[in-house]
Amino acid sequence: PVIIFDTLYGSHEWKIFAMFITNTLKSDGAIFDYRQPEYPSPEAFLEFIKQVKRRSLVNCPVDVGASDRIITLSTCTYEIAEARFVVMARLVRPGEDPHVDASLAKKNNKVLYPAGWYKKYGGKMPVFGD
Repeated sequence: PVIIFDTLYGSHEWKIFAMFITNTLKSDGAIFDYRQPEYPSPEAFLEFIKQVKRRSLVNCPVDVGASDRIITLSTCTYEIAEARFVVMARLVRPGEDPHVDASLAKKNNKVLYPAGWYKKYGGKMPVFGD
């Protein structure tokens, strides 16, 4: 549940808070821009995080605040054409214990997949009440 990422500038630990499948083709529905480097406001960042967590296959026991830094890892996956599997994590805060109790992670039973997922595998997109 923790990524250790070393660069020339140091070693940092990141707590995973989401992992999801997303589409890159418009034919599979609206494209979720998970690679946003900047946000116009803290509220926009937190809305982005909420949208990421809706897509996560697992509800991870890691909170993300408006001032947190995140890292995004992405690779190809083929559940639907040209899809991506994305892992997102936030930087461990100064003085914070880097340990994550993975036993608290639970399967997300209300995952928001791309529209192409439902076309291929069936089911319905979940409805959120906000």
